[in-house]
Amino acid sequence: MATEEGGMALLGETRARIVDLLLEGGRTTHQLADSLKIHHTAVRAHLDGLERNGLVVAEFRHEGVGRPKKYYNLTEDGRELLPRRYQLMLEIILENLLKTHGREEVERLMRSVARELAAKLEVGASEAPLGDRVNKAVDALNELGFRASVQKDGGQLTIVRTSCVFQQTAAAHHDLVCQVFDQELLKASLAGDASIEMVQSQAKGDCVCKHVVQVGTPPAAVHAT
Repeated sequence: MATEEGGMALLGETRARIVDLLLEGGRTTHQLADSLKIHHTAVRAHLDGLERNGLVVAEFRHEGVGRPKKYYNLTEDGRELLPRRYQLMLEIILENLLKTHGREEVERLMRSVARELAAKLEVGASEAPLGDRVNKAVDALNELGFRASVQKDGGQLTIVRTSCVFQQTAAAHHDLVCQVFDQELLKASLAGDASIEMVQSQAKGDCVCKHVVQVGTPPAAVHAT
C-alpha cells in the first residue's frame, strides 16, 4: 500500500505520468503512447510492470466492428498511490473529540471502533489454538497496511511490526492510538484467553512495535502510560 505522502515518486517519471493519465479513464497502449510521445512498446513495458504490482488492470472492449481493444485502468491500489493526508485529518478529529467529548468518551469510542474493525476482519475465533489466532491476526494487520510478523523471543510469542499506518498520529497521541486502540484491536483479534502487552513502540523511539502474546496475566509493559 502507498504511504500518506503518496507512492508516485517511487514509480519513476514515466509510470507516474501513466497513472495520471489513467485517472481520467481507461486508455489503450497506443493512446498512452500518443499522449506521452514515446513508442508503444515502451508504454507496454511500463504497463506490464504496473500490472505485475497490481496497480493497473487490463480489459478488452468491443468498439464497433473488428477486434476488441485492450484498455488499461487503475486498480484501487493504483489510486491509493496519490498523496493523501489521512493522518493529519485523524489528528484533527482526535483533538476535536477530546475537546468536545472528553478523554473518557474518546477512549470508549476508540475501543469500540477497534472491536468493530476486528469483527469486520473476521479474526476473533476464540476456539482456535493461540498460534493460529496470532497468525490470522498478523495476516489481518498486513491487509491493513502494517508490516507485521510472528516471532518467538525467549520462548514468548510476539507480534512485531516494522511499519505503522498511524505513525505520525501515534507520535502525537501515543496513549490513545497505541495503548487504547491498538491494544483493543489486538485483544479483540486474538479473543479467548489470550492477553497482549506492548513492550516496544516506534512512536516512543523504538525500531519496531512489539507485542508479547500469552495466555493469562499480561507481562509488564516497557512503555507504561
